[in-house]
Amino acid sequence: MYNRQAKFHCDNMSQGNHEAWTSFRKHFGDNMSEKMNRRFQSGMGKRFSNRKSVNIIETADAYILKLYAAGLRKDLFTISIEEDVLNISYQPEAATEDKFIYEEYRPTAFERAFKLNDKVLKDQIGAAYTDGVLEVTLPKDPEAHKPGQSIEIR
Repeated sequence: MYNRQAKFHCDNMSQGNHEAWTSFRKHFGDNMSEKMNRRFQSGMGKRFSNRKSVNIIETADAYILKLYAAGLRKDLFTISIEEDVLNISYQPEAATEDKFIYEEYRPTAFERAFKLNDKVLKDQIGAAYTDGVLEVTLPKDPEAHKPGQSIEIR
């Protein structure tokens, strides 16, 4: 989405904006993305690069947590519950001594934590890793999901 928006704005610039863009490019050069990539690789982006995206879906019977984690090995994930907190972590094996001529991707360690409530059957939580998505199913406790009741006023 960002790239499409940026292209739209560049293609539809007025003459004044076009001159400002030309001045910007002249100052920073045409290799701005290369400079930004170096900045992120040097550490500025490392704080954010290992945060995995999550979608949480509610069904009638469960909450389903889908964590996007493409290219990772399922045997290196750890899922645990401590004090009503669901922890999902990943610890890759030690880096290899491969001689990269260019590198954009490297599996990194991460951890995500989710506060659980008393509406989840903690002893029945299940997980599967398919097509780069870790799916954790948190079954609902039927006793905790009873419908409300009406109280008659006398």
